[in-house]
Amino acid sequence: MEAELTYAQKIRVGAVVVLAALAVGDVAGCGGSSATSATPAQTTTATPARTTTAAVATNATQPAASGTAPAGSEAPATTPGQRAVTAADGTQTLKSGPVTVKASVTKVLDPVAAYVDTPRKGNKFVGVMLHSQAKGRYEAIDTRATASLQTSAGQIDSVRVIADGDCAGSYFPADFLGSPDETGCVAFEVPKHAKPIALTLAVTTAGKGGQQATFKLPAAS
Repeated sequence: MEAELTYAQKIRVGAVVVLAALAVGDVAGCGGSSATSATPAQTTTATPARTTTAAVATNATQPAASGTAPAGSEAPATTPGQRAVTAADGTQTLKSGPVTVKASVTKVLDPVAAYVDTPRKGNKFVGVMLHSQAKGRYEAIDTRATASLQTSAGQIDSVRVIADGDCAGSYFPADFLGSPDETGCVAFEVPKHAKPIALTLAVTTAGKGGQQATFKLPAAS
């Protein structure tokens, strides 16, 4: 025959039931907070990654677009019939006495755009753009530079100084021989039907000889 529980025993059983219920509630509460915190962590990580990639891609395309503007600004104003051809010939070095000049052809202007100076009837101006770097002591009385243009109609040995347009100025020979870094134009007057073929530059110093270099010019089509 089962004994009936005393009052003290009933109290102890009730306490055990209450403690068990509280323990189950704590476990359920901890599990719920872990599931909730996982969702914000995934959202925060993914969003900045996509934003950073887009910004880099945008910045990479901007220099390419802006890089095309300086190329156009290098070319002076041209007449509707003018042909400006970029040269691909390399740099050549001319040394004479105390002067050394590194020169390269950058562009051929055929014809030159000029408004004040005009060629004689049946002729045109042709310009050859040069980039030059000179070193050493340049004395105009001792060292001189010459340029000649070989064309389909013959050789032109005299340089033409033009006052205006895209081949204006006195770059050659003073700046060619005396400037450490300069870009300028050498102009020639040739028959209108002539095509420029090659440019020959020479640097000579009295009593010391000199050197010359020939640059093949690109054909304007």
